[in-house]
This record gives sequence, C-alpha cells and structure tokens, in this order.
Amino acid sequence: MLRLKLSIGVAAAVLVAVLALTPLAIARMHAATLTTVKVIASEYKFKLSTKTAHHGIVIFKVTNKGKIAHDF
Repeated sequence: MLRLKLSIGVAAAVLVAVLALTPLAIARMHAATLTTVKVIASEYKFKLSTKTAHHGIVIFKVTNKGKIAHDF
C-alpha cells in the first residue's frame, strides 16, 4: 500500500512539473526573432542587405538614393 501511495505521489509530482514547464517551452518555440533588412532604393531597383530572413519579425529600413519617390 505504501508503494502505491509513493508511486501516485511521484506520478503527481512529475505531472505538476510537466504542466508547469510546458508554457515555458511553448513560449520559447514561438519567440520571434528580429531581422532588420536595409534597403537602398534607386530608380527602378532595390538593393537589400540580405536576401533571406528568419521566421519572425522583419523590419525594412528603406533609404531612397534616387530621385523618384518609392512606395516600398
């Protein structure tokens, strides 16, 4: 009988630990990475500082070096 109570207690402690740590693990998986891409705009072309970005938030910093306005 003591073994059964001990086993149930250990199982309950493991369950509580898993339930407590699960939100932390999920939050870490969904943590957004931040990528900043510098864009140089000129007449009829854009030059990007990188061609790829990781999943997450991407910020484009656009500088117009040309004479025509752009709506990037």
